[in-house]
Amino acid sequence: MNLIRERPILSVCLVLLWLLLTDFTLGNLLLGLAVAAFGVTLVDAVDLPATRVKSWWALTRLAGLYLSDVLASNLAVSLAILRGPDYVAKRSGFIEIDLKIRNPQALTFLSIMLTSAPGTAWVDYDPTTGRLLVHALDLSDPEALRSLVQDRYEPLLEEALG
Repeated sequence: MNLIRERPILSVCLVLLWLLLTDFTLGNLLLGLAVAAFGVTLVDAVDLPATRVKSWWALTRLAGLYLSDVLASNLAVSLAILRGPDYVAKRSGFIEIDLKIRNPQALTFLSIMLTSAPGTAWVDYDPTTGRLLVHALDLSDPEALRSLVQDRYEPLLEEALG
């Protein structure tokens, strides 16, 4: 159980994933804890740096903001698809965003957030300049996407993970 305390985010995610794939019962919860312990042991063997959460409140706020952004993004992508391929072809494109964060775990979180949200994809990141290249399905307002990353996600990631 010491390993689970060292990597709480991974442990919680593995238990929740296990419970989503199975029914929620006491037995499955205990089995999920065993899966989490095994998974954390494997990650520890690979010697990845542990994620240290500085502020759980900031991480919770980030999760809430992100979920609302994903819902809005789903709606926007659905409308873009319904408008036809010409609409998407005229509005999609690439944008470069200068990032302040350099923490590898925070960058990993951001890459997962951008790639898993409908309509955006993390394409490239230059660690020497901190420049991120993102593809957006609807780039009619590039400043809105830049602001979303720099003013909404980055500060909370910095506060939560450092």
